[in-house]
Amino acid sequence: MINNVGTAILISALGAMGSAAAAYGQVVPVDIGAQQGTVEGGFIITPSINITETWTDDVDLDTSIPQSDFVTTTTLGVNALSDGPRFDLNLNYALTHLFYPSLQGDDRDEFRHNLQANSATELIEDLFFLDTAAGINQQFVDRRGSFSTVDVARSDNRATVSILSANPYFLNRVDGNFATLRTGYTYNYVNISNNVTFDGINLGNNTSEFHEAAMNLDSGTRFTRFIWGWEALYRHQKLDQIDDLNVQGDNLNVYETSLNGEYQISRYIAAIGRIGWQKRDGIGDFNQFDGIIWNVGGRLTPGPRTVIQVTYGKEFFGNIWDASASYQITPNMLFTATYNEQYQTFAQNALDNAGGGGAIDDQFLITQEFARFRQYNASLTGTRGRSTITINFGHEEAVSGNAITTYDRNSVGVIWDRQLNSRLTMSVNGSFFEDKFQDAVQSDIFFSGGIRFDYLLSSSLSANVEYIHSQREQQFFNFIPRKSNFISVGIGYVF
Repeated sequence: MINNVGTAILISALGAMGSAAAAYGQVVPVDIGAQQGTVEGGFIITPSINITETWTDDVDLDTSIPQSDFVTTTTLGVNALSDGPRFDLNLNYALTHLFYPSLQGDDRDEFRHNLQANSATELIEDLFFLDTAAGINQQFVDRRGSFSTVDVARSDNRATVSILSANPYFLNRVDGNFATLRTGYTYNYVNISNNVTFDGINLGNNTSEFHEAAMNLDSGTRFTRFIWGWEALYRHQKLDQIDDLNVQGDNLNVYETSLNGEYQISRYIAAIGRIGWQKRDGIGDFNQFDGIIWNVGGRLTPGPRTVIQVTYGKEFFGNIWDASASYQITPNMLFTATYNEQYQTFAQNALDNAGGGGAIDDQFLITQEFARFRQYNASLTGTRGRSTITINFGHEEAVSGNAITTYDRNSVGVIWDRQLNSRLTMSVNGSFFEDKFQDAVQSDIFFSGGIRFDYLLSSSLSANVEYIHSQREQQFFNFIPRKSNFISVGIGYVF
């Protein structure tokens, strides 16, 4: 099930900057400080191979009656790194083949690409730059359909998501250290293949292209207490949805200019503000807007261990809040919390979550629809001795014109990593999801937990064993509770 568009992006990304990434049972990218790898023209290139055998009692999530199988996963990976004076690259690529002996026809085996890459190039010294990023992975299309935290679990609800970004820009210093002017163009591409919803609606290939021209003037080092900036941009978003019968498209144009400022009133308090104008021209009520946008707020730093920032303002149709806080409880324990509201498409949300590194977070039905997102997140990370524990809490609300993409989600995740000795490490994890859909009479609850041991046989050879159990109680998919178990043994070699 190789997606042609994803493959084309992969080849292009490899030619431009390199490749990499991994999923369940795949090769972990090699640390920069590792001895493995071959230096070729300033690059550190590290090939790897991983073979994993997994037994599961629920191999095909699309069936109403679970069936067991042994799944063989073979992954060829490569990591490419370069840290030069004018060119930086961090690229991971993995090609994975999965073999399902008990399944038939096209379901018997499957190839998957996983890519995470980014590069930064200084084309003309101190003047012209180029940043690029690319990512490919597999995600579940419709959260109401079959779902798992384990990649070997097969489902037609899984699709290939591809992201490509290129940003050439000029940097000019204005009057020495007075300000810096950045003028550039950004191209972003988001594609999702095999897009069939739980209701059987074939969305085909869902493609979004973003073209943006922007100019930013930001204060220089001459300013210390008052930091300011000005931005002007034009963004064109082209949306194409291709199914078996036709091509449906929509365009969205955004025009925006704004001034922002930050004034350090004292060592503890800073005032923050932004005011500007925006026009959105597209199909649908959410995509029509012409008016003033603004926000005001502040940042409080009562001590070296605490930072709190809150802003309130108007963005499109309603007033929005944005808040973040961090507290260094001890030198080895950090607490962070965030809240934000956004108006954007699901494709734009996927692009924002990808960040600059091409890593694609798990999304919910990446479509062209415009929605209002509210997200709450809190995280606690602590290290003691040879153990590290991370606990994450999240709540997300999405409101759109479609019942499929109007939902509330609560999530909890826990990860405990411990170095048992110089060669053996242990990782224990658990996750919980609760989804409340607009057209559902009950919540969709999913739990997953597992334990994994990794043993370093030599500097190049490693082995692992892992057990994962998941359980789902819901009404949408086959209307029955579902339990799944996965036991895997793997071995990997880094050349």
